[in-house]
Amino acid sequence: MAIAYQDHKERRVYLFLFIFFIIEGAALFLLEVSQYMFLIYSLINLSVLAIMMGVLVLYSKYIMRKPFFKEAFGLGDLLFLFAMALSFATIEFLTFLVFSIFFSLLLHWVNRNRKFNTVPLAGYSGLFLCMVYVVKASNSYG
Repeated sequence: MAIAYQDHKERRVYLFLFIFFIIEGAALFLLEVSQYMFLIYSLINLSVLAIMMGVLVLYSKYIMRKPFFKEAFGLGDLLFLFAMALSFATIEFLTFLVFSIFFSLLLHWVNRNRKFNTVPLAGYSGLFLCMVYVVKASNSYG
């Protein structure tokens, strides 16, 4: 939730929050699956993320003609997606990725902030993740 708040308000997030999220997410996922499956899922997820980032870099450079990490995509967004890649099985990661991007675009469209022109992807995705965990927790105890 701290990532969502900071990214929405300032478009900057403390690095230690991402480090904590990466460690926590990977540790929780490792408790659910074997080390071997964790390695396999992580490699597949990171490969998907690398391909996606490669396409975005090329799109930013040749179509948008903007510097990638300065104007097109934030480093915090990449760190958040990296944490997600280490926190979920491949199907869950891809599902989360697609729906969090749709959620982020919808929320940004509804809540247009005149101060910033960019979408706080890590913040909105963090908020979406919190909502997913609340729904998951309420269904497992009910």
